[in-house]
Amino acid sequence: MPPTEGNRPQELPEFTLKNVLTDIYNAIYGLLFDPDYKRLVGPIIAIVTSIGTKVIIAKVPYTEIDFNTYMQQIEVVNDGELDYSLIKGDTGPAVYPAGFIQVYQFIYWLTNNGTDILTAQTIFSYLFTLSVIMAMFTYTGVRPWVLILSVCSKRLVSIYVLRLFNDGFTTLAMIGVTLVLQQTAYWYATLGPNLTFAATCIAADLFSMAISVKMNALLYLPGFIVVIYFLNGENLLKSLTTLLIIPLVQVSIGWKFLLPLFNDEMAKYLRWTYINQAFKFDRKFLYEWTVNWKFTRDAYLEYK
Repeated sequence: MPPTEGNRPQELPEFTLKNVLTDIYNAIYGLLFDPDYKRLVGPIIAIVTSIGTKVIIAKVPYTEIDFNTYMQQIEVVNDGELDYSLIKGDTGPAVYPAGFIQVYQFIYWLTNNGTDILTAQTIFSYLFTLSVIMAMFTYTGVRPWVLILSVCSKRLVSIYVLRLFNDGFTTLAMIGVTLVLQQTAYWYATLGPNLTFAATCIAADLFSMAISVKMNALLYLPGFIVVIYFLNGENLLKSLTTLLIIPLVQVSIGWKFLLPLFNDEMAKYLRWTYINQAFKFDRKFLYEWTVNWKFTRDAYLEYK
C-alpha cells in the first residue's frame, strides 16, 4: 500500500533519473552539511578509521624514530634503575614523566619486549580510533564534514601508527578532560554543586595523567583553570582543591622516582634528577625538528 499522510494517500514521486539523482544529491549534501546526520556519520567514520589504520599498517612501511629508544629505556627501568639520568636509549635519555614509563612498560610487555612492532601498531590503531570516537562526542551541532576532517590528517595517522609516539596517550587523556568538562557544563543545573565539584576533580585527574605522559599538556592549564573556576561557582577554595589533585596524581604516578618517604642524600639526588629531567622547563627545541612551522623553515632555507 502507498504511504499515507493522515487519511489521504500520498503519491510516490515518479521514478525518473532526475529524481534518483536528486535523492543522491540530497543524501550526500545531508551527510556533509546537515548536523542531524551526525549520528549516522559518526559510526561510519569510526569504522573507516579502524579499517583505514589497519590498511595503512599493512601497506605503509613502519618508520623507526623513537620507539626502539622507548623500549631500551623501559628495559633499564625494569632492571631496577631509579636514576633518571641513566635511563637512556639510542636517541637519548628519558625526558618524559613517569606516566610515560608506566604506559610503555605495558606496551613492552604486550609486544614481546618491544620486538613485535605489528602488535604495537595494532595497539596504536585502536588508540587512534578511540581518540577519534571520543573527539566526535565533543563536537555538538557541527556539520558532519568537520568530523570527516578528523581522519584526514596524514600527520595524525603517522604519529599514531607509523611512529608510535607517546603523543596519542596524552591526546586521549586531554580529549577525556574536554569531554568531562563539556558534559559538566551542559548538565550544570541538574548536577548541583557537589557533583559538579566531583566532575572537575575527575577532569583534574585525567589532566594530570596527560601531563605525566608528556609535559606539553601543561599548555592547556590556563584554560583549564578558568573553566573549573566558573564550573565551581567561582568558589576559590573548591577551585584550588581541584588544582591540588594535579600534583598529588603526579606524586602517585612518579612515586618510585620521587621517593617521598625518604630524605637521605641518595633520595634527594634521585628525586632532583627525576624532576629536573622529566619537568625541564628550560628545554630547548631545535627548529630543524619542527613540524607545525615547517613551511617557515622551508621558506627561510629557500630564501637563504
